[in-house]
Amino acid sequence: MKSWRKILAGIVLTVLTLGLTSSYAADTEDEQWHTPPDLLRMTSLKDAPHSVVMEEVINENTTYSYLYAETYGQSDADFSRYICTSTKAENCKSPTQYAYSAIFPTCASSNVVDCVSALTAIGPDGKEQAGTFSEYAVKNHPNNFPANQQLDIPQGVTGGIWDIPNSPHKFGTQYAVFVTQQGVSNPNKKAQWPESFSTLQARIIPISIAKTMKRDQFWGCTQDKLLSPTYKENTRCGPFYDNNEGFRCVSPYGENNDQCLIAHAFPENTRFKLRVQLSKEPVGWIHGRMIDPNVEISTNAGVSTVTVEANPARIPTVFHAAKWSELPPSVQNFWTYTEKNCNQNSCGYRSSNNYGAPIGEQTTQIQALNYGNSALSMLGVYLPLVNDTAKVSPSTWSWRTLGTNELLTANGCFTEGGGVKGIVTTNASAYSAGPPFFVDGALKYQVAAPHFNPDGTVFKGDYTLILDSKVARCLYGFSNAPISATISVVNDKGEQSVATTTVTEKNGWLRLVARNFEFSSPSISVKLSQEGSASASATTSPTAKQSTITCVKGKTIKKVTATNPTCPKGYKKK
Repeated sequence: MKSWRKILAGIVLTVLTLGLTSSYAADTEDEQWHTPPDLLRMTSLKDAPHSVVMEEVINENTTYSYLYAETYGQSDADFSRYICTSTKAENCKSPTQYAYSAIFPTCASSNVVDCVSALTAIGPDGKEQAGTFSEYAVKNHPNNFPANQQLDIPQGVTGGIWDIPNSPHKFGTQYAVFVTQQGVSNPNKKAQWPESFSTLQARIIPISIAKTMKRDQFWGCTQDKLLSPTYKENTRCGPFYDNNEGFRCVSPYGENNDQCLIAHAFPENTRFKLRVQLSKEPVGWIHGRMIDPNVEISTNAGVSTVTVEANPARIPTVFHAAKWSELPPSVQNFWTYTEKNCNQNSCGYRSSNNYGAPIGEQTTQIQALNYGNSALSMLGVYLPLVNDTAKVSPSTWSWRTLGTNELLTANGCFTEGGGVKGIVTTNASAYSAGPPFFVDGALKYQVAAPHFNPDGTVFKGDYTLILDSKVARCLYGFSNAPISATISVVNDKGEQSVATTTVTEKNGWLRLVARNFEFSSPSISVKLSQEGSASASATTSPTAKQSTITCVKGKTIKKVTATNPTCPKGYKKK
């Protein structure tokens, strides 16, 4: 049975001519572009449209909070999930585990944890403009829940709206902040990272408020019955997502279900700084969609503070739609493979109006993941079809910790011990999953994007690797003496690309930057060296011992092999 959500399509005949372009106007901001909604309303055809979109936008599942009490039995029929307003609500007191997505509130003081403490803009003149918290997007959203410190579950609210009067964008001075922690908590066992803290992500969005059609339910609860604490439900309480009104909502706004926040472009030449107070210091790796980041992490009196300052980045969106008969054999083969082998966690979210029909007769679309081999391969297939040109390039400012599934194949030096090991940022459409690969004495990272911007100019790549010096010494067996490095960018033809590179080491961190290189699919290679040491290529890096565990979810069994294996979300160790 396919795990992808099925979408029932209405009968729409106007797209049969398949110009397959959206109503997106040339003067509309890139942040407001969306795929043509008619593409997924068509009934099954002998020559159905197939579309792919790869874009960097906020995930709707991180724009509202939820807390689920989940109980697992001997079979799928014994599984139950209740949506909870607290861990003490009826039917939410003693599940197998709690699964949650918690948008952090604003900090009330300097000793409060799991909250947003400051938003700052830094103008072209270098002056800092402090933001002021105004309100929550939906103050009394029915999904909101209080924290449970004993279970390491933070408070969940909706996004915070901040005002920065001296740093306006084109549509005002308001910015939405979403800092979202997602994880699971076992009420019978004190869970440690990463089990209790699977991912943390932060995003700043310039916004304005738009009037929408009246909704019957709150964004975040498509079925009212899911709000009932006595109703057993096996499906998630997901958001509505509708782009038929001519604009793209990123969050609901207000208490009446008739307004939303819409995204806009960041002001030019302005950096943004976001400070978050945490109950736990992040562990592992941070990935960012930003330019020239500065990251500070400190812990004092039980409060871990993460401060990230950076310029926003523009990330090219790739979109293509065509009838089956118009697709070349290589792309038809791609869809045949996708139909049989891909799922939401490996390739992205695929929707179709008729999963039972042959793939060529399905009206179907993939909202592709941005990372991993499947994302890189997908761009390799589709970039020639879009003339190696981006559809739009919306601006974004975001960072996230890498999930455990992205670290399964990482070198042991990247995963052992506490603290953040490294930070990677890139403006590429697609990129390697996890931290860089350590191969033949070099740290390698693959990126991919269209060669051209929407206006026909050449898109220039940006890559920053900030690496804990202790990790570098672990990889190469170096002493505490200073480390030097070279960074190179090689294009998909194996040729050295022109790039501006810088390498520095300061306060225990190596900072390596490659900038102004060209796409479509270059590989970035970093080689470290130390005077008096053996050559990096001759040095054998330590390999952490791996082990395998068996994970169970109902009748589904998965085996996970890694240095420190953990079960995926929703599974328990056998």
